[in-house]
Formats: sequence, C-alpha cells, structure tokens
Amino acid sequence: MRIPLRFFFLFGFLSICPFLCAQTDSLSQLLDDVTVTRRRITSPIKGEINGTFRWDMGMMHDLPKILGNADPMHYTQLLPGVQTCSEYDSGLHIQGCDNAHNHVSISGVPLYNVSHLLGFFSIFNASHFPQMEFTKNPHAVSSPNRLGGELSMALPNDIPERVNGEFSVGQMSSQGTLRLPLGEKSALYLSLRIAYLNLLYGRWLEIDGSQLEYGFQDYNVTYLYKPNESNTLTANLYYGDDNVKMNEDMDASKTKMKWGNLSASLDWQKTFENDNRLRHTIYYTGYANRFAIQTQALSFRLPSHIQTWGYKGMWNTRHWKFGTDAAFHQIQPQKPTLSGSYHVTPSTQPTQQAQEYSIYTDFSRPINQWSVQAGLKGNLYIAPKEETYASADPSISLSYTSSNLGRIKLSYGWQHQYLFQTGFSSMGLPTEFWFSSGNGNSPQYARNLSLAYDREIMEGNYQLSVELYHKQLWHQVEYNGNLLTFLYTAYD
Repeated sequence: MRIPLRFFFLFGFLSICPFLCAQTDSLSQLLDDVTVTRRRITSPIKGEINGTFRWDMGMMHDLPKILGNADPMHYTQLLPGVQTCSEYDSGLHIQGCDNAHNHVSISGVPLYNVSHLLGFFSIFNASHFPQMEFTKNPHAVSSPNRLGGELSMALPNDIPERVNGEFSVGQMSSQGTLRLPLGEKSALYLSLRIAYLNLLYGRWLEIDGSQLEYGFQDYNVTYLYKPNESNTLTANLYYGDDNVKMNEDMDASKTKMKWGNLSASLDWQKTFENDNRLRHTIYYTGYANRFAIQTQALSFRLPSHIQTWGYKGMWNTRHWKFGTDAAFHQIQPQKPTLSGSYHVTPSTQPTQQAQEYSIYTDFSRPINQWSVQAGLKGNLYIAPKEETYASADPSISLSYTSSNLGRIKLSYGWQHQYLFQTGFSSMGLPTEFWFSSGNGNSPQYARNLSLAYDREIMEGNYQLSVELYHKQLWHQVEYNGNLLTFLYTAYD
C-alpha cells in the first residue's frame, strides 16, 4: 500500500502541535482602574491659516467688559490685521480697507451700519449667538461682494434641554437672553438690550443748560426647528435703533437723530448621507436714519436709507462648492431738505433701484501635505438707469502643512463691490449713507496677494501667525463736505 507524502506531513504536524501548545504561556491580570489623561488647551479664539478666527461667545463672560457689556466688535478691533483710526471710530479697518468694505452679517444676512452712538456699543447681543467668525482676507469665491473682511454671527443650532437664560446689568444698559425648548424638535431664543443713560446720568448729559436725551434698544428672536438629524429650519428677526434728542432753549432749536436696522431671514439646511450639504436662505435687511434740526429761521432734514431683499443658495460636496446669490437693493442716498433763509436749494436725490446677481464654483482638495483651492465667481450688476456691469472674480490658493515646520499658504484673488458708503465721519452717526454704482461711479474692485505662515509653539500653548500681504483698490470715493455745505452751496 502506498501512503501519500502529504499524510506524513499532516501526522508530523499533529504530533508536534501538543508540544507547541505545551510550550505556549500566557499571563492575565485584572486591573482595578485605568485612567488616561491628556492636557486640554482651551481658548476662546481658534484661528486658521487663511486669517479666519472663530470666537466662542460662551467665553465672553471671562473677558473684560466694556461699560458693563461684552462687545464682539470691540474685541475684533484687537485682532491682528485690524486697525482703528480713533477711540470713537465704530468701524473695522482691515488690511487697509474702509469700514464700508466689510461684510457684517447674522448667519450670512448682511447688516448695514452696525454700531450705536460713537461706537461705544455694537448692535450684537453676545449672549444670543454661540459663535462669531471673522475672516480678515476672504479669498474664497463664496464670500460676498465686498473688498474688506467678513464678520458673521452664528445663530443657535442646538435644542436646549430645559429653560435657561441669563441677565446682566451694566452701568449704562442691561441685556438678557432666554432659551425656551418647545418640545424635542424646536426651540425659541429671545434676547433684548435696553439703555438707560438719562435715568442715571441725566445731570452729566447737560450741554450749556440744554438736556441731551439718548437711548438705544436691541431685540433678537430666533426660532429653531429640527425635525430630524438631516434638516434644520431657522427663522431669525433682529431690530435695533438709536434715538437722540436735544432741545436748546436759548435759540429755540430742536435736534433729532434716529437710526437703526431691521433684519428678517428664513434658512433651511439639509445634510445628506454622503456629507453633501444644501442650504437655502431668503432674507430682508434694511437700515434707515433720520436727522433733523428745527430753528426759528431754518428747518433742515437729512434722511437716507437702504433696503435689500435677497436669496442665497449653496450646494456643498466633498471637494466642490456651488452657489448663487441674488439681491435687490432700494437705496435712498442722503437727501437734504431745507426751508428758511440762508441756503441754496439742493438738487433732488432720487431713490436708486439696483439688482445684484452672482454665481460661483469652488474646488478644494488635499494632496498629501499639500492642499489646493481654486474658484471663479461671475457677477452681474444692474445699476440705476439700466447701467449694467459684469465681472469675473478668480481665486486660487496653495497651502503646505508639516508637523515640524507648521503651515504655509499662498493666496491670490479679485473682489468687486457695487455699493458705496460715505459721510461726514465713521463714528456711527446718521450722517453716513449708502449709494449705488452707476451715474459716473464705477464699481469698486481690488486684487490681493498674501503669504501666510502659522504654527503652534510651546506644546500648543501659543500660536504664532505671520502674514505678508499686498492689496490694491480701485474706484474709491470720499465725501469732502460738512454740515455747512448744505447751507451755502449746492449739494453734490
């Protein structure tokens, strides 16, 4: 009988196996507790190499208060790349740009003239918003048509487990926020702020025997509805205004100033299984001011306003982003009205109707330690009197990340802006007004080139950031008149 060779191999393996098993040893030991610890570095600011800072509003309470309030706008003025012209300047001047070049928004919905009197207070109630995002140099084509930076207040996105809120009392104003869960899928957020300067400081607001009355108020209402994990519906309303009155008994004159913002929006966001995101936003935003002086010999009024109805849509995939913006502007430039003696009749300032359309696509992809981002935006602006402007804004950036060296990013881009703002000052007064491109005013545009570097040092306790940039702006305007211009010369 012939026995196959493979039988001997199998027999030998079975013979050796008990020997091998006998030589194998193991050790088991039961541990009572195992604790893994890691040091966590907390900071209210988280920065990125593209010049974007995300500020946790929940940590505002740990920062110094300005006149009893946590003011996001004033804290932003302390960030690198932001300059201020004076202590009473209420704006942000970012990398050489004017305050009107910035896009300030609530979750992407623009606001115009975001300050109270002399910039002491911003219009944002910090306790209502969970996060603030600030970008010094927005290169992405999804950014709005502005030449400067971008500051956006994020709306609440969580359903609170129970009713909660907070209230703070300051030397000049008080503010509070109330968070109400309306079941498991919806919530209501309410915030208000009211000033009471005359109540406590009326004696100090007397000027040559005349009483100055000043007050402001802010209201925020946000309704959040999350029917499931994939859909979020947010409705938001903001209203705020300033009122200034002064009566002078000596010459029987009365001065009144009132200005404020109103904004309303409806936003729907949907997330798909492959992490694709779809977002639609419809909104209205408006700013108006009234300035009037009444004397025995003269009646002077200086109204202006801007209103915008808009839509934003965006489709975001893993590497691609597509979007479109549409805005319809109704603008009343500064319109002086005079009656009485010692004046020249001013020219009429008709209301301006303008339309603004944008469509963009953006591509970004990491390749090992490298990352590339490129995009293109097409703009169409229909100015008053049917003047039409079309433009294409490209953007490209290349970044390199190394665990030893840090991160380096090179960016280049173009931006256009079709709305102008000018006035006597930038102190948050109602003498600042908006007007449209057209009628001899070509749209503003800018090109910028930047090289940025950042890295974490000293075990992540500190972050070092350096940026070298070049920015050039075209078609800038500046108002060179004053209040007396209305009395003795023709208005332009």
